[in-house]
Amino acid sequence: MDRGRLTGLDGLRGIAAVAVLLHHVFVVPGSKGYLAVDFFFMLSGYVMARTYEARMAVPEGAANFMRERVRRLYPVIFFASLLCMPWTIWHAGDNAWWIILLNLLLIPTPALGQIYMLNPPAWSILLELFANLVHALGLHRLGRAALAGLVAALLPLLAWFTAQGQSDTRSLYELLAAGPVRVLLPYGIGVLLYRLWRDMPPFKVPAMVTWGAMPVWLLATTLLAASPWWAALLFVVLLCPLLIAGGLQHGKGSKALALIGEMSFPLYAVHAAVLLPMKDYQLGWLPQIAGSLAAGLAFMLALRRFNAWQRRRARLPSAPLAA
Repeated sequence: MDRGRLTGLDGLRGIAAVAVLLHHVFVVPGSKGYLAVDFFFMLSGYVMARTYEARMAVPEGAANFMRERVRRLYPVIFFASLLCMPWTIWHAGDNAWWIILLNLLLIPTPALGQIYMLNPPAWSILLELFANLVHALGLHRLGRAALAGLVAALLPLLAWFTAQGQSDTRSLYELLAAGPVRVLLPYGIGVLLYRLWRDMPPFKVPAMVTWGAMPVWLLATTLLAASPWWAALLFVVLLCPLLIAGGLQHGKGSKALALIGEMSFPLYAVHAAVLLPMKDYQLGWLPQIAGSLAAGLAFMLALRRFNAWQRRRARLPSAPLAA
């Protein structure tokens, strides 16, 4: 089995990042663009099971996994959040510094209608690390049947929160009450899909569905005046697994999709730093989208150089100790 990079999934990650960007550019009542984050959670469960699960059973495996996840996620959201500091200082006044300090530590601090005023997408990083911790502490030990049972038990809980309109984590209560369910259900499905499929889904997904289903679904459910609450649930339990199956089958080896996937997390992490001041100055949707994409690309290139520097530094021989 090919253990290389899954560039089809990279492309889908990029589509999801753009969906979140558009959700924040076009602030439309009832917008379902936030559901792209649920796809991120399921994709993360799949990739974490594929990449790390076999290592978690060895001594120190779980601790090493969590160190890797913090090293992967936290610096990106930390440096992206620093770019939001001027906006936060301008709007929060005397409260800005404690908000900044706590948000940089990923501690939610409700202020001015946000639970993470410094960088609003940071809530998902907190939930992602929570799911990673659950994975490391015990989820990896569950067999397929037990994992399927856990997913089945979480499903009615997510259905209830979704029906109550509390599944999009807009408040501290929703983050703490609905957030763990919202992340663990798709994440657990992603882990289960890897254990069942091992990169080889048992059915074919057309390329048109793979690349078009997410934007069409999100746009259609947003435009419907009375989109039913269960449409959001179906996106998670039906469409997201279908998308992962399609991503495994299409786009293999594509450099363009790999680039899109590489840019997805930097774009997701940094776009708020661009949008918040642009919205203050009432700039139009086109500058907001162009500015966010440019910032995501620049941040990606900076991270690429930083990672290359780290790799070179790791290969340097250690300096001899002084006598």
